[in-house]
Amino acid sequence: MSPVLVRELRPGKWYLVVRHKGRRYVRKVSESKKRAEEIKRDLEKLIAKDGYSALAGFRAKGKTFGLTVSGYADRWIRELEKSGLKPATIASYESNVRIHIKPQFGNLPLADVTYGRVKEFINDKLEQPYEYGSRKPDERKKRSYSRDSIRIMVATLRAMLKEAVRDEIIESNPVSDLGRFYSAADRMRDEPDPFSLQDLHAVEDIAGEWAPIIMFQSRTGVRVGEAIALQWDDIDFREGTARIRRAASGNRPIGKPKSESSIRSVDLSPELIETLKIHQAELRKKWFEKGGDMPLWVFPTDKGKHHSYSNFRRAFNRLQGKLKIRRRRPHDLRHAWACHQLAAGKPITWVSAQLGHKNPQITLSIYARWVPGTDGGSRDVLDRGGSTKRQHTATGEGEGS
Repeated sequence: MSPVLVRELRPGKWYLVVRHKGRRYVRKVSESKKRAEEIKRDLEKLIAKDGYSALAGFRAKGKTFGLTVSGYADRWIRELEKSGLKPATIASYESNVRIHIKPQFGNLPLADVTYGRVKEFINDKLEQPYEYGSRKPDERKKRSYSRDSIRIMVATLRAMLKEAVRDEIIESNPVSDLGRFYSAADRMRDEPDPFSLQDLHAVEDIAGEWAPIIMFQSRTGVRVGEAIALQWDDIDFREGTARIRRAASGNRPIGKPKSESSIRSVDLSPELIETLKIHQAELRKKWFEKGGDMPLWVFPTDKGKHHSYSNFRRAFNRLQGKLKIRRRRPHDLRHAWACHQLAAGKPITWVSAQLGHKNPQITLSIYARWVPGTDGGSRDVLDRGGSTKRQHTATGEGEGS
């Protein structure tokens, strides 16, 4: 086997030199001798394993042969955590890398991710439905990926490879001009599946400890993470508003909401105000009896921390199971608020501002079929009228019970 040599051919620039079949391959690999030695060892291992076919990546660009998509993706995600990006964006990138990109491209050298391979990846996603629902294999359902889901997968890969170009690991980004290959996907996005008022109120009636957070979402249209991150200082009972200025995202620390437009004030309905006041009084009593200060969070756990999305989702699913109604996602509480408000004739500009959308066109693109007209209205479309106190049915749904 021809030796792989490390040479400092320019001051502070370390190169690998390989001779094979009368040809000499020279590639700059690092500005550090130590790193160049590591790359040399990796290349020698690959040559010993795969023969001189391992030189394909090295010939394309010195630093790509030993760096796989999986290895670079892990580094990229770690760097993103220090980049100042919103936690929700990082979480989206991380999940797409873990669930979609690594299984497809993980063992490939970065230089081997080509336009054709990405196109093949898109075609596979279009043709292969994914399973969801029950944890029992025989009870799981199948559905095709939506156009938006595939677009986000491709956007994640594009962003990662764009950074690899900036790092001078690859020469060009092969992920471009691919939208036409998934524009024919069967579904644009998951259609809103709003609760009927009857189902919504039935869930609230048996929700017990979970009723306040469920009502907050269904009466304001906020996202689940925004409700989880709400603090008492955000609520102005006199004005009947709540300030949305932070959000929870998975198991990551509380951060900023999804976008700049998501930082907003939302109106509180009369029934919600009454429910929140009762909830606040109960929390004060509970934590006084514990001998501690009431938590800052409006919807705390028994330990005084904010809830996780997964805990809330499980509890929400159990409540629907008890009622034997069609299971919907927690996000459909937001859809319920928007759909009922628009169906009642509320101005789309107001609904859009409440939802935290950048502009009413976004709102219209999602909820167009619920817009009969615009005649304004009050805040209490989803309320039952009168002074309706929350039921405290013992459900055992609270954390720790």
